[in-house]
Amino acid sequence: MFVSQFFSLIMRIFLVVFLAKVLGPEGYGQFSAILAFTLIIEILFRSGLTGSIVKHISADEEKTYSLARFGFLSQTVLSTSVFLVVFLGAGVWARYIFNDISITGNLRIASLYFVPFALFCMSYSIALGRREFGRVAVMTSAWFFLRTFVTVVFVMHTRSVSSALYAIFAAALLGLAPVGMLMPRIEKKKSDFDRRPVVILAALLIVSAVSLRAVYQVDKLFIKNMIGADDIVGVYALASNFSLILQLFAMSMIATLFPSMSTSFAKSDMALTRKYLATGTRYLLLMLLPVAFALNIVARDVIRAFFGGEYLVSLTPFAILIFASALFAFFLLYRQMLVSLDRQRMNVVITVSVLALALVLNPIFITRYGFLGAAWATFAAAAAGAAVSGLCVFSALKQGYPWLSLARILAASVVCYFLALLAAPLGYAARYGVYLLLAGGFFGILFASRELTRDDVEYIKSVFKKGGE
Repeated sequence: MFVSQFFSLIMRIFLVVFLAKVLGPEGYGQFSAILAFTLIIEILFRSGLTGSIVKHISADEEKTYSLARFGFLSQTVLSTSVFLVVFLGAGVWARYIFNDISITGNLRIASLYFVPFALFCMSYSIALGRREFGRVAVMTSAWFFLRTFVTVVFVMHTRSVSSALYAIFAAALLGLAPVGMLMPRIEKKKSDFDRRPVVILAALLIVSAVSLRAVYQVDKLFIKNMIGADDIVGVYALASNFSLILQLFAMSMIATLFPSMSTSFAKSDMALTRKYLATGTRYLLLMLLPVAFALNIVARDVIRAFFGGEYLVSLTPFAILIFASALFAFFLLYRQMLVSLDRQRMNVVITVSVLALALVLNPIFITRYGFLGAAWATFAAAAAGAAVSGLCVFSALKQGYPWLSLARILAASVVCYFLALLAAPLGYAARYGVYLLLAGGFFGILFASRELTRDDVEYIKSVFKKGGE
């Protein structure tokens, strides 16, 4: 799962670089604003009914076939309804959300991919519920490759926002192949199941998931509505999209822990459930904190080399958003754990409250500080979500938070970060030579403080060995 997410990360970075350079700040700004709107909507298909299906299949695999049939039918009805609402009401959304009636046509194009994407998500979730992680990894990698390849082909010829949106639709159609391949592999064993808890959980997850996605996308919509200029939206969107790299690092951990914790909790194996919580938190800290600091160090070189000097103004919001993204990743992890622990309503209350905080802070901060205020609003909302959801999960399992691990990893990251800043005046080759030495020094500090041990190394090696077998 991690390898597939890393491949997807490379594809995503390439696509961000390509679109930002080809479309320019203004075109990329319009594309990003529309994408932010559709990303909030697409979460209806990614985490509502699909999350409920993962939960129920992982708890009772005997009912997989019946749950899968119900899931595909319900997902088709939901996605078709949403498509019609967005497509037919595109003029209304353009006027009142974007304050720009000229993007009505592009909004209609963007809505075309809802149905095929929804069916792909259901196929993905069924495989995830069955814990077929190899299949899920291949599906994820293929999806991002197709999206990248088709977008490049379409946009290279026309260099327009509409061609990028048409490409996303075309890639979604091609991505339907796994749907036809999955169902024949499931034993056609019909089982009776109570649809009520499936639907109730799906409804709770939808409210929570849409609120969650909105927290990290609504800042672009506020900038578009309050400031208006597409080039400013484009610069901010680059910083925001670049910062989302951290969440792709986290998604492999979240995707594997969710069904695993659901299974262990359903079997009342609390010791194993606590182990999942402790291990997941510690390894996420090891992944996210040093990467966040490292990306802050190289951001100027990356943006100048791949995007051009016109995007360098995005460095300041990026410095804030990269840490907001790290906090948001923990929020993602802990809210999924709350669902695993049957705390769905608590999850909804927390997520909606965090969205309310973002909706209040964004207009206040943007009015005072411009687009930098949007970054601080997102950071504050992500920090609140991570803190409250984490407190609820650790309290529910009567587990102590690994504060010592946090302190060691944070200290090692900060030390290496400030040493890296001292190397800034050096030439390119010398500077990156120092960065590589500091990367080794970071792990040296962790080994010296016994935060990392040989047991960790052997454990990680054994995971990859078993995965290969």
